[in-house]
Amino acid sequence: MNEMEYNTVEQLVLSKVTPSKIEQENLKEIIEEIIRRIREELIHRGISAEIELVGSTAKDTYLKNNLDIDIFLIYSRSQPRKIIADHT
Repeated sequence: MNEMEYNTVEQLVLSKVTPSKIEQENLKEIIEEIIRRIREELIHRGISAEIELVGSTAKDTYLKNNLDIDIFLIYSRSQPRKIIADHT
């Protein structure tokens, strides 16, 4: 396979697995809404925690039609485990 054929195949594959700009923007809005709702719920429950987006969506390496949204809650060490378990 010569370089031109390789580049053509590469572009074809990338077009099938890379989300479009519209899909990326839609996902960004969804993630922002999820994080907003989590933040509101933490406040409502009186829980102090940091919200962190991780994984392929955080690194913008997710594949088209095959993604998940990984969100971690990071609690203070002083937060009792029972409260964390009961409220999250």
